[in-house]
Amino acid sequence: NNNAFGIENEKGTLTGIIALDRKNNEILWLAVGKKYRGNNYGEKLVKKAIDELEGNGDIYVQTFSGKVNEGKNARNIYKRNGFIDFKDAGKNLADIETVIMIRKR
Repeated sequence: NNNAFGIENEKGTLTGIIALDRKNNEILWLAVGKKYRGNNYGEKLVKKAIDELEGNGDIYVQTFSGKVNEGKNARNIYKRNGFIDFKDAGKNLADIETVIMIRKR
């Protein structure tokens, strides 16, 4: 249903994936394999998600809070693409602090 997109490296290896919820105009999941990070794959996936969702209004994503060092790279990708913190989302199932970020239309 065009709700998930992957990205391959030059060798054709799947390096990352992004999943969308079109009904709620939300990015559900962004993942880039550890050994492929730092190659702009996450940035390209987020841009693809924005292209797919931006015609429907504000875009939302639940991600790590600014207090979580492990989530710094993902947060920076979202920030570079116009997302800002919108509201606290509490801890996820892994007991990690999260926030909802929004990219206003």
